[in-house]
Amino acid sequence: MADSVVVFAGDIDADVAYVIKALSILNFDVALVDGSTILGSGALSVYSGSHSRVAMVEANGRSYSLDDQQVSVWNRRNFYSPQDPGFNSPAEFEEARTNLFHATACLKSLLNGRNATNTWLANERYSVKTEQYQLAAQSGFCVPATLISNNPARIREFARSLSRVCVKPFASTNFNQGKPGANARVFTATILERLDEIDDSPLAAAPLIYQQMIEKTCDVRIAAFGDHASGVMIPFDKNDDPLDYKSSFNYLSKLRPVALPDNIRSMVKSYLRQAGLGFAVFDFAVSETGDWWFLEANTAGRFTWMELFCEDVNLLWPFCFHLVGSDGNGHVAVADLPDMSFVVNEAEEDPAIAKFVGEPVVVASG
Repeated sequence: MADSVVVFAGDIDADVAYVIKALSILNFDVALVDGSTILGSGALSVYSGSHSRVAMVEANGRSYSLDDQQVSVWNRRNFYSPQDPGFNSPAEFEEARTNLFHATACLKSLLNGRNATNTWLANERYSVKTEQYQLAAQSGFCVPATLISNNPARIREFARSLSRVCVKPFASTNFNQGKPGANARVFTATILERLDEIDDSPLAAAPLIYQQMIEKTCDVRIAAFGDHASGVMIPFDKNDDPLDYKSSFNYLSKLRPVALPDNIRSMVKSYLRQAGLGFAVFDFAVSETGDWWFLEANTAGRFTWMELFCEDVNLLWPFCFHLVGSDGNGHVAVADLPDMSFVVNEAEEDPAIAKFVGEPVVVASG
């Protein structure tokens, strides 16, 4: 069992904050490492030679060897834009940030599956949609017919072959309308209708995801790691957004714990095993015929909100014990573990953590 956990995080979300606080309650040593840490008070070192390779990070005034089996790594997200710790010029900071990006790849490429959730290589590969769809099909899931294209002729042909088609962006892009708080999304997922009335220019503008529309009775989100899988179902009715249940807060009052069918649980484990992943959050649409249609497996998906708003879901403590390689037995009595609301309150009252929680977890995407 590990006694220290190194958390690599890009944008530090509520999941990271709550897991860090929970691990500290269990008296584990936790080091939060992001781009600002490396360029500021911390550092990274990667030794590479003909016989050995060693990766180390310095944080919290300590050195952590990523090859040490007493050190567990949660590779939450790749680093994004670190804060400038005080370079002499913007040009120097940009140079440092560029080199940080490449050095971090060298560091994370040495993570192995024995003590890392997830490895850098697995995160990179299975963030690609086509890799997800292919592996999902190999694992036995129903996968919607999908086209990625900006060729208008192929898009029209694909749409004619199906009864209904939706179109999704790979990622949401926000723009500012010229005043504080006026950010808006450029494009959101939508059902593609009256295609004959749409000219070619918007279809050719950029490659997007065109996908078979699933007529669903509910959405299901599952967080899976090790042998544990738990999550929620969100019943669908005619007044809901047919593509994104998170488009309003109404879904929070409808969350229900979900019992995974044995075949779905087996497919989830198969997916993780084949991908070499220690953690992923799966999204499904359950059809009127009871089929579970695979939509996504996000290696950095948000998951603590499910337990926060559906108390019958059990994720936070099992995930913490998964990180340190323990089932919890012999370390702390399960009955003595505080509930999720206690951890949230403790995190929000901790100045070192509260600043990371930021936006409400319920409106976060991913």
